[in-house]
Amino acid sequence: MLRKDKVPFLIYPESRLKSNWDVFMTFILIISCLTTPLLLAFTPTINSESEVVWFFTNIVIDVLFFIDICLTFNSAIYDEYFQIIEDRKMIAKVYFKGWFAIDTLAIVPFE
Repeated sequence: MLRKDKVPFLIYPESRLKSNWDVFMTFILIISCLTTPLLLAFTPTINSESEVVWFFTNIVIDVLFFIDICLTFNSAIYDEYFQIIEDRKMIAKVYFKGWFAIDTLAIVPFE
């Protein structure tokens, strides 16, 4: 059931958009975790055309992770008492204390 007092432009945990995005990003994360070791192990045997494809694929994945960071800053969260937090400053504070550093390191190109 939709609440009438929702904050504009804030994504709520129970929304279909958030659920679909999380499933999509899980799929992208699995692809990234499977392909990265393969590319590191077999890069010398890959021809230049496939290297270009993987280069642009990695850029797309990094962009998707960046979009995920932006969406996380705009997503309501639940606190330890299962109360919804809609204050953007509090959301950012919780995210900075938690996964922000790891998410940011995930999009840094180490090549």
